[in-house]
Amino acid sequence: MNTEKRIRDQEQFFKAVLSLKNVEETVDFFEDLCSMKELEAFIQRFVVAERLLQGETYETIQLETNARTSLIFRVKKSLERENSCLRKVLERLGEEEVHH
Repeated sequence: MNTEKRIRDQEQFFKAVLSLKNVEETVDFFEDLCSMKELEAFIQRFVVAERLLQGETYETIQLETNARTSLIFRVKKSLERENSCLRKVLERLGEEEVHH
């Protein structure tokens, strides 16, 4: 697949995600596209990121999420990037929780 086509396809996919109206629609959308194992893998990475930001140790995260050390390390590196969108999203969610 050429680069232009791939970029258009990615844009279309992310526009579709942004068009979802609520959590229920989002769950249904991803259940239509992903296997339960794929969804669980995404959710595990997300939970690992949350726990890393909370200052939990690799050992605790590994025991409680069943994540491999290499995955925890990779997620940690992602959070440390200067413009980490994962960090930005988690911080927004944290701010949302404080206001509710």
